[in-house]
Amino acid sequence: MIVTRKNGGRGLNVVALDPFKHEIIMNNKYDTYGDAKASKKFVGDFKKLPTGAVVVVGVRDEASKQLSGQAREVFKALGSQEIDNLGF
Repeated sequence: MIVTRKNGGRGLNVVALDPFKHEIIMNNKYDTYGDAKASKKFVGDFKKLPTGAVVVVGVRDEASKQLSGQAREVFKALGSQEIDNLGF
């Protein structure tokens, strides 16, 4: 099932595409508000992505409460300049 506005969850909603086939290779939700383990899962899943994967992230409700420094570093590696300003 693809994460959409209707079925996306609180926190990070992440879709990644194969850089060559343009097929969905990741489609996950990470409740980085309510789940202390969600950041670690996000970082682990991100590390498994192939180089060049297209990553799209949306936030629903709140995602900063338990977003770890390591998870923020992932966003910085992707080019984010505002991840440290993420908050409720």
